[in-house]
Amino acid sequence: MMLFQFLIPLFSHLIVPLVFAVSLWRGKYASIFEWLTTAIAYGAFVLFLFVAGGGWFILSVYLRPLIALVFLIALVASLRRVYGAQLPWWRRPHSAGVWLTLAVNVVIAAFFLLATAPVVQAFSYDEEQAVNLASPFPNGTFYVLHGGNAPLLNYHNVDEAQRFALDIVELNSLGTRSSGIYPSDPTRYVIFGQELVSPCSGEVIEVENDLPDHNPPDTDTVNLAGNHVVIRCSTGNVDVVLAHMMEGSVLVARGEQVQTGQPLGLVGNSGNTSEPHLHIHAIRTGSGSTLDGEGVPILIDGHFLVRQSLLRR
Repeated sequence: MMLFQFLIPLFSHLIVPLVFAVSLWRGKYASIFEWLTTAIAYGAFVLFLFVAGGGWFILSVYLRPLIALVFLIALVASLRRVYGAQLPWWRRPHSAGVWLTLAVNVVIAAFFLLATAPVVQAFSYDEEQAVNLASPFPNGTFYVLHGGNAPLLNYHNVDEAQRFALDIVELNSLGTRSSGIYPSDPTRYVIFGQELVSPCSGEVIEVENDLPDHNPPDTDTVNLAGNHVVIRCSTGNVDVVLAHMMEGSVLVARGEQVQTGQPLGLVGNSGNTSEPHLHIHAIRTGSGSTLDGEGVPILIDGHFLVRQSLLRR
C-alpha cells in the first residue's frame, strides 16, 4: 500500500512530465499546428500538476517548481527549433497514426485545461467577510494540503462551515512531511507534537482534550474534530476551530481569555484524520455550531492560502 502511494506521484508528478519535456524538445514535427497541439497538451498536463497536484509532499514540494522550470526550458528550446525549421502552419498528416496523435493531443489539452479552470475560483474570496489571523505555529515550514475556495484544491469547500478550511502539515528540510511514505507511527510525521499558539485574542468557548491519538490510517469517525480548541476572537466576529490536537496536550480551559501567540497545545492525530495535521477553519459567531455554521474566509498573516501554499515562520 505504501509503495503504491509512492509510485503514483513518482509516475504522474515526475516521470510523465520529464518524458513530456524530452519528447517536446526532441520531437520532429511536420507543421506548426502539430507542434502547437503537442505543446498545449503537454503544457496543460504540467500546469494541472503544478496548481492542483496533491502528491508533491510525498516526493518533495521543492520538486514542483523544478519540474515546471525543466518543462519551460524544453518548451522554449523546442519552439526555437520549430521556428528555425520554417515549418508550414498546416500539413496534411500522411498516416492514420499522425491523425490519431493529433486527436489525442486535442483531447488531452481540452481535458486538463478545463480541469484546471476552477483553480481561478479557488483564489477568490470576499475581502469584507475575511478574518485575518496570526499563524498558529511559532516556527517551522508548513505546507497546505487542502485550502482555497474550490473543491479541486480543497475538499472541505463543499461543506458550508468548512468552505475555507485549511489542512496543514509541516515539512522537513527535504520538503516532505514525514520520515517514510505513509508511516503508521504518528511520531514520524514532522508536525506531530508541533506547538500550536492562538491565532487571535479572545475567549476559549470549547475544549476537548481526552481523545486518543491513533496510528495512520486509522480514524475516529465519531469525534470528527478530535481534541480541539475553539476560540471566539475578540475582533472579526468569528469562532476559530483548531482540530486534531494531541491527547492531553491542551493548555487552556473553557472560559479562559487568551492572547494572540499564547500556547494552546500540540498537534496530534486525534479525530477523523488520516494522518497528523492541523485543521483550522472559522465560522461567523452565532451562525451555528462549528460543524454547520457559516464558513468565513481565513487569512494567515495577511495571506489567503490555497493548496501548494507554503507558510514559513
